[in-house]
Amino acid sequence: MTWQKNIHKQEMIERFGQTAGLPLFDSRPTTSLPDWIWNGNGISAEVYRKMELKFSDDAKEYLRALLLLGGQATDHEVKDAIRWDLHIVSARRNDLKKLGVVVSYPGKKKPGPYGMANTIWFVNYNQLYKIINEVQ
Repeated sequence: MTWQKNIHKQEMIERFGQTAGLPLFDSRPTTSLPDWIWNGNGISAEVYRKMELKFSDDAKEYLRALLLLGGQATDHEVKDAIRWDLHIVSARRNDLKKLGVVVSYPGKKKPGPYGMANTIWFVNYNQLYKIINEVQ
């Protein structure tokens, strides 16, 4: 096998810098998040501060990971992002599901690491907005 230059990777490096495509440095979400959450470089400081007041540390960490994954992900993807056991990820997701912040839709599944269909979980932005802006 001969070596070939990856011109697509070179274009990305020229446009976004040397760290383009590296998971540690590439903070751009894969899908667009609402402007009131995403400030271009990460989750807005104001939104994160409001989340701290409304959610437990674990729920906030799960929600942060889900947002950084573009607002939609399977439990396995969240598990890999925050390095928790799967049963802990599922428990935090269920807590947020009861509040209506995390939802799934019928038919929205994708193959998981073991070939089984995994449910894709989505952030319900309307409900999240209502909860974090709720006056006590």
